[in-house]
Amino acid sequence: MRGRVSEKVGVRIGELAREFGLNPRTLRYYESVGLLRPRRTASGYRVYVEADRERLWFVLRAKRAGLSLREVVEVFRLRDRGEPPCGHVRNWLDRKLAEVEDQLRALRRLREELRQLRHRAEDVDPRAPCICPIIEDAGADPVGSGARLFPPRVGLGRFAAGLTSSGFVCRKQRV
Repeated sequence: MRGRVSEKVGVRIGELAREFGLNPRTLRYYESVGLLRPRRTASGYRVYVEADRERLWFVLRAKRAGLSLREVVEVFRLRDRGEPPCGHVRNWLDRKLAEVEDQLRALRRLREELRQLRHRAEDVDPRAPCICPIIEDAGADPVGSGARLFPPRVGLGRFAAGLTSSGFVCRKQRV
């Protein structure tokens, strides 16, 4: 801690939490991982000064940019040691951007697979001998890419495929 202070110097935890729309427990957690360093009153209450507001604002902006709390702690450690953290931040952002691009590609593939599955679902025979042929056939390759929307079922016993009138596959357990 940085010493005891009067409450007149700053604000207490509830007021700062309200100001930022956070739960006071969040501020306590941020303190426990080293993101915030509030001062204490003689009676032990946390008192947050303007520097704490600035650090909290930075934490929230960094989280919004995709940095983890661990990465934000590292940014503060670098800055506290007098090292410029922006090179590290650029590397993290590059990595996160690549991850987001991968996720977007996967989501576009999933969207197309779901659209195809939904289109094929129009002609489902409601009297099919399985629970729901749409779901039963969800692992099939609806767009001809060789990929499966869902992995095949394994370890569920022996199954025989039976086509419904809509072309969906129902799997029935052999007796």
